Amino acid sequence: MPGKRRWRAAWVAIGLFFFSGLCGGKDVSLVVNDVPISEAAKVLERESGYKIECWGEELKGKRVTLDLKNVPFFQALLALAKAANCGYSPARTRGYVLEPGPAYPRPTHTEGPFQFRILKIARELDFSSLLASAKPVLRLWMHVQWEPKVWVGDSRDTVHIVSAKTDQGQSLTLVTIDEGPRGSQVVRTKTSSSVSSLSQQYYIQLNPPEAAGGHLAELKGYVTLNVAELTGEIRFENPLRATNEKRAAGEAEVTLVSFTPRDGGFNAVLTFARKSSEERQPGLRASSPLSGGELVLLDDAGRTHSPQGESWTREGSSHRMGLQFAELPEGRTPAALVFRFPASPREVDVEFEFKNVPLP
Repeated sequence: MPGKRRWRAAWVAIGLFFFSGLCGGKDVSLVVNDVPISEAAKVLERESGYKIECWGEELKGKRVTLDLKNVPFFQALLALAKAANCGYSPARTRGYVLEPGPAYPRPTHTEGPFQFRILKIARELDFSSLLASAKPVLRLWMHVQWEPKVWVGDSRDTVHIVSAKTDQGQSLTLVTIDEGPRGSQVVRTKTSSSVSSLSQQYYIQLNPPEAAGGHLAELKGYVTLNVAELTGEIRFENPLRATNEKRAAGEAEVTLVSFTPRDGGFNAVLTFARKSSEERQPGLRASSPLSGGELVLLDDAGRTHSPQGESWTREGSSHRMGLQFAELPEGRTPAALVFRFPASPREVDVEFEFKNVPLP
């Protein structure tokens, strides 16, 4: 596959990494002994640098004990959810929320900073053809999410299935097949991304095995994503004194219209003017003003504060955005508004592999 990179451990040996900080995901330690889940979440937040929140009254009385050292971020997050018997999902703050619900006994696979989960497998009838009778299919919903430090732009709506075998040795084929690289089968069905831009789901239909039950002994394949890191950065120093200051940020020109105190906190108003479609960098999407980036406030002690609320309107080819920041700690003052944005996205094949998945 010329022009593309494979997301495999073999890159380490042959030196083909194109993101030095992205290759293996973030390793963290989570060592806590009989503490409230909220305290464990704060430990994971400090270790990872990602916002970890707890939602719901049901979680307040739960206590956890964990002894995890130098493990991938998603492994620690999943272990924390299982220990508290709760679920987790991406949040609008480009972090994660622990919330009431099942603790995901679903099959998972972690590949670098990506985590795949099989959400559901069901035997159903396909009524899509108007000229033929309903056809039995094995429907599979697969979810992929990534760490907040990773940015994924507009990606191909394809899943490449390299191998799908049952424990009886039967190979399962896709209902709709296009020939892919290396003999893989390709299904072009993807659901929309989540509002947090940290995950998306794929919907796959396989021809079912002859007998019900048993296991999917092996499911191997990959998805193709446009991936970047938030390596670009612009700063508005002393934002309280800034008015209509402009900065170039990748494919956009960002203007800090105003930054004013309000209700103990601060309001920021910015505009994002996009380049024309001919000038835009391939792979970058503009589904929101931030376009996968993040905007934070730094105080004079160097601490980072994320916005508590945001809103935007579109004005022609640009967006006007309002952000609300909470009151800073006593004695602290705003030092800079920082916008971090994705730079140099590249196509990456991210592999997944599941074994011994129960079949309906």
